[in-house]
Amino acid sequence: VALVILGKAGLYSAIVDSFDKELVALNAGKEKEIIDIILKVMDGEDLDMAAMSQVARNYYKTARVIMGRELYSPSWLEI
Repeated sequence: VALVILGKAGLYSAIVDSFDKELVALNAGKEKEIIDIILKVMDGEDLDMAAMSQVARNYYKTARVIMGRELYSPSWLEI
């Protein structure tokens, strides 16, 4: 999530775990649905979580926590 947020802000390189397949796919633009969800959260849009997959829902919740729209709790993905 942070990489997409920073990318929108102009970051074009970062030191990351290049063996993290999910991160590499996200950065390569292969996860367009996830990227769109994160960008919509950044723009302040509310989305229907019921229509999302569990993976997309986790990214949505994480983006909302990072953007300060939800309070952090140790179980924020379970709520």
